[in-house]
Amino acid sequence: KTSIAPLKDEGGEITHYIAVKEDVTQRKEAEAALRLSEERFSKAFHATPDSIAISRLETGEILEVNESFERISGYSREEAVGHNAIELALWTHPEQRAALVERIGAGGEVRDLGTILRRKDGGERDVLLSLETIDLAGEKCMLTIGRDVTERRHADAALRASEDRLRELNAELEQRVLVRTQQLEMANRELE
Repeated sequence: KTSIAPLKDEGGEITHYIAVKEDVTQRKEAEAALRLSEERFSKAFHATPDSIAISRLETGEILEVNESFERISGYSREEAVGHNAIELALWTHPEQRAALVERIGAGGEVRDLGTILRRKDGGERDVLLSLETIDLAGEKCMLTIGRDVTERRHADAALRASEDRLRELNAELEQRVLVRTQQLEMANRELE
């Protein structure tokens, strides 16, 4: 970048020009790298099947959510941004949220915490939450990522129930075989 300015004498006549040359290569490279980083973050933020919310640590005010948050919570972006999880009644156990915020505020992080979140329509979803703090323009914020595991939990419960029923049937069958074996042994003794 080059800037040129005229130098004038006491009578106002231009006598010289002064030129200042500034190398902006590093700044341009840094700006390009920042744009690329922001683009990658934006694509990951919006493409993930996991729910993502960014909120102010101090107030809990939601600053941004992705489409998966909308799908899982039932709240549109417009309904969520500017409010906090308590106002939206997302937590079935608000005391659990308070403990998490305290833990995060103390510099901790949370990985795969199982909890139940309430949807806008009152339905509940089993969610694994991961939380940590991030710095946005000098403000401490909380990044919350939620994975909806409701269907998986239902499938696991159905599988366990099926396995339990199979064990019961197997025990019944073994009991019947035992009884029948005893009956046949008695019948064989009577024939002898």
